[in-house]
Amino acid sequence: MVLKRIEGCRGDFVARADNVEDAVAVIKGFWEKGEDRFPVLAQEFIDSFSYRVLTVGGKVIQTAIKKSNNWKATGGSAGSFRPFKIDKGAQKIIDKLCKITGIAVCGIDLAKKNDAG
Repeated sequence: MVLKRIEGCRGDFVARADNVEDAVAVIKGFWEKGEDRFPVLAQEFIDSFSYRVLTVGGKVIQTAIKKSNNWKATGGSAGSFRPFKIDKGAQKIIDKLCKITGIAVCGIDLAKKNDAG
């Protein structure tokens, strides 16, 4: 799984864990780095490139595949970027996210299981 503290940037406070014991150790490590105990999100690790979509007013204005030799694909560690086309399934997800959140300018990161790039 991937654990992410809700406060951080450029991959800080993002780590992987293989089991519950590892996850507890990661969270404790996050808490030791500072005085604040921000909540931590956990998600399944998906071995995929990072697909970033930028929307403004609910419309897609930019896409970028972030490729990295590392399991993290932050902007600073990604080896290359290139645009990609939005398929119908991704467009449905993007439209729903924009509608639900109401965020005017939104960066959305997507991943694909069994990603072939």
